[in-house]
This record gives sequence, C-alpha cells and structure tokens, in this order.
Amino acid sequence: MTDSEFTAFGKRFGPLKRASIDASGGEPGDAEDGPEVHVVSNVTEDGVPIGILGSGDVAWHTDMVGFLVPPSATLLHAFEVPSTGGDTLFMNMYLAYETLPDDVKRRISGLTIKHEVLSQSAGAGNGASHPIVCTHPETGCNVLFLGSRHNTFVNELPRSESDDLLALLWTHVMQWRFIGRHRWRSGDVVVWDNRCLAHARQAFDPGSRRVLHRIQVQGIVRPRTALESLRAPCHSRVHPMARVP
Repeated sequence: MTDSEFTAFGKRFGPLKRASIDASGGEPGDAEDGPEVHVVSNVTEDGVPIGILGSGDVAWHTDMVGFLVPPSATLLHAFEVPSTGGDTLFMNMYLAYETLPDDVKRRISGLTIKHEVLSQSAGAGNGASHPIVCTHPETGCNVLFLGSRHNTFVNELPRSESDDLLALLWTHVMQWRFIGRHRWRSGDVVVWDNRCLAHARQAFDPGSRRVLHRIQVQGIVRPRTALESLRAPCHSRVHPMARVP
C-alpha cells in the first residue's frame, strides 16, 4: 500500500486522528507521509530519527490513554522489519476482566485511573482519568482499561493502596493465556481495537532496520464506567488468544 491507500483503508473504520509531532520535533505530514501518518522506526538519517520508539522494548500500554477520548483503533503497516525480534504482543482485556475473582471485580467497580503526562512524551494527552472497568461502546461488554503500568495511580485510593491494587491487576493480566503475538513481515497491515486490547513490543537488533507507518481512528466517546459490572454478559468471542512461542 501507498500511504494514501493506507489512510483510505483506515477511514473505513472512521475519521482519522492527525499525527502528533514527529520524532525529530518537526510537523508530520511531509511530502511522503500524509498528515494522519506517524512513522514508527529505529532508522536515522543524517543523525536524525525518521520515526519514534527506537529498537528497545515498548512496555504494555493502550494508545494515547492520556487523552479524554483515546483512539478507537490503531493500524500499522510494515515496510521494513528485522529478521528476528520486534514482535508486537496483544493482550485480551475482555478475557483478563472476565477471569478476575468476583471480590476483585467488586473492589475495582467505579474506581478510576489517572494517566499522568510525561513532558518528553509526544502526544501524551492531557492527563485524563478513565474507569478501570469500562463498557465497550459497541459490544456492551466490559473490559479492564489499565492504560500502562507506569505514571498511573488510582484516584480514589491512597498512593500505597493504589500501587498495591495496580500491581495485583498487572500481575493478573500478564498471564500468557491472555496474550497473542504478531510476527511482522514486510507488507503486513494489522488493525486492532484500542478499547479492548493492550499491546507491547519486543526489542530487536538496533543494527537492523524497522520501518512501520501508523494511523489511528478517532474515538467517538470517552471510556465510560461499567454498570452492572458483575452481571454484564461476557463477549461471545472471548477465548484465549493464539500463543506463538
């Protein structure tokens, strides 16, 4: 796909967000990349990175959760990929919520997480708070909505209790039975629902090249607090994701 074809495909899912400032501090949307395209790459040209995120591990997160209305979906298109490493992992937050003990579900019902903004994080948002348990606006089913482990805290709890609760939840969701892996090939396009999947990236050889283009679908509504969180139906297609060793 060209970038214009990629963005046309992305618009089938809804209006696209404009890309945030690029890795070198310039404005996105130059002659090659449309204004919705963000480059994810470890490549540098004349000492300047052409994209974001480098070659190291990228910790588990939900995209742009610091915004009041995070993207509803993210799309990645691979141009160049290393022979090994750089896999993207996806975490099924429907299943992670469904398998929590009922006492933990009761404990987190109605609580919210503050997603702090880091000054060096481009497009990090405005430090929004979101419910820990959200009802998906289209499926009507409940999901854990944790954002990321770092720079977050539970608004309604003292910091020590917040840390303990978030540690418990992240220990639970890090089980392999909730996680699937995508091994990239050049030309791949992957689309995922940002409202019910978290994702992470594994490190790769910094001497190899990895170039992907990213677009994001604008969210329509803020994540909303789950009602009837112990009695809401489980998503009909929730099942352990295929694990690739």
